[in-house]
Amino acid sequence: MDKKQRKRRAVIGAISLLAWRDRMAREDARNRMAREKADREVMMRYELMVAEMRKQAEEFRKSRAEQQRHWRSLVVRENTSPVSNASHYS
Repeated sequence: MDKKQRKRRAVIGAISLLAWRDRMAREDARNRMAREKADREVMMRYELMVAEMRKQAEEFRKSRAEQQRHWRSLVVRENTSPVSNASHYS
């Protein structure tokens, strides 16, 4: 093998190595972008879920307050004489 042929093979190897490195970098960037997109989607779903839960909790709180007001209005207060708070032992 002469010197020119070795040099040629070295250049071809170097070019192949650079092409492989660039291909891996592009693939890594695509994978990173896909991972970041998936992370964003998970975060958006989480935020949507939390917002929905807060909305449901607020609706429950409001309906609960309305029920309590309704029940309080139904309570009948008897017209009785005032009760003595004095102890019967004294």
